[in-house]
Amino acid sequence: MLIGLAAILSMPALAKPDCYTPAELHAEQFLRLHSELMVTAYSCKRSSENVDLISAYTAFTQNNLVDLQKADKVMLGFFKARDGDDGIAQLDDMHTKLANAAGQIIADQSLEIFCDNNRNRPVSLYFATPKELQEELKNMAAMTKSYRPLCKTAGHMDKAAR
Repeated sequence: MLIGLAAILSMPALAKPDCYTPAELHAEQFLRLHSELMVTAYSCKRSSENVDLISAYTAFTQNNLVDLQKADKVMLGFFKARDGDDGIAQLDDMHTKLANAAGQIIADQSLEIFCDNNRNRPVSLYFATPKELQEELKNMAAMTKSYRPLCKTAGHMDKAAR
């Protein structure tokens, strides 16, 4: 009896799924987009039409503040459920990784090439309709690797659907 109990106690706890619900994937992609726009704005400075990109990025942030806060909250919930703590350190780490990943693209291409290809993105997304913004996020999810895959099991339902 004691041997059986010792064996059970020594078994690792069942790991929480290391995958995203659709809401978590959307949240990560929205935060990724926001980081990419920040890096673009501060790196390229002006659009091809001479619009100040930092102002466009700031306006995009203000226009989407509620959704950005919701994305942070969703990711905090993911990290809290996965790691059992408040999730703040993991969220901060994710924000840093997202910005660094966007910066690495510049390092890989050169600032001139990056800005030639991306300098208008903060302005166009500032003026995007909600439908256009959602389409951009869907495209990003299809083209960009997320940090975790989308969960494929029925047992890990989208928390927003519950």
